[in-house]
Amino acid sequence: MSGLTRGEGGEEFAYSVSLNPFSFNQTVDGKLTAQSYNQLYFEDRQAGQGSQGTDTCFDGLAQRALTRSGMNIYLQNPSLVKQAIAMSFWLPGEDQTLYGIPEREDTLALKVTTGTDPYEIFATDRLHSPGSPGPLYGSIPYVMGLSAESAVGLLWVNSAKTTIDIDRVNAGLQVTYASEANTFELFMFASNGGMNTTRVKNVGRDLSTISGFAPLPLIHTLGYHFCKWYYVSADMMMQRNTNFTNYGFPVDVLWSDIEWAQQNDDS
Repeated sequence: MSGLTRGEGGEEFAYSVSLNPFSFNQTVDGKLTAQSYNQLYFEDRQAGQGSQGTDTCFDGLAQRALTRSGMNIYLQNPSLVKQAIAMSFWLPGEDQTLYGIPEREDTLALKVTTGTDPYEIFATDRLHSPGSPGPLYGSIPYVMGLSAESAVGLLWVNSAKTTIDIDRVNAGLQVTYASEANTFELFMFASNGGMNTTRVKNVGRDLSTISGFAPLPLIHTLGYHFCKWYYVSADMMMQRNTNFTNYGFPVDVLWSDIEWAQQNDDS
């Protein structure tokens, strides 16, 4: 067991790490804010062999999806090299509420996924689907937990296809990240100080030191935009711009959404 303690912004952060079995926890001012839950799962990159047997961490999820909807959304090929990695985290608090995993057309607060499909992290171009937990154009594997005691952020740095399960366990919430490949890389943030709004700002500030601070938007992005998916030409775009002027509609930016790659053509 090894530990690290550091003070910042009037708060004292402490981290304890154990290697056998691998586990860790995070405390702020002596209060537990997050900890690992169950063992780290990883596969040994051998064709057809996982580090914990021949099953992969996606087999149970695939079976659950088949039972629920009759579709295998994971499409795992057992002949391929297995290199998945998964880890669960526990955030304490009966009132613990989670946010994050953009972009989605669903409720702001994340839902418990017990008995249903997990959240999916995979950048894609899906049609407008209100109330769907599926991903849209961008996917960010970031989850923020907010309770009466603290605000906590978990950033799972992995660009592979990833699922996120949320279960209510032991007076708290369990968050499980499972990625098809890559290595274990994680950033944890927390704050117990002040009101909830202050805690959230503290966590957001710390996240920005990792991801970068958002710049002010360019002035034209605040104007009127028109976007249309269609096979268009330069002449059509110029005529469309003229029509906006003739009919008295303001417009600052015209977007031409076209088939940008052959592999995305459904015809």
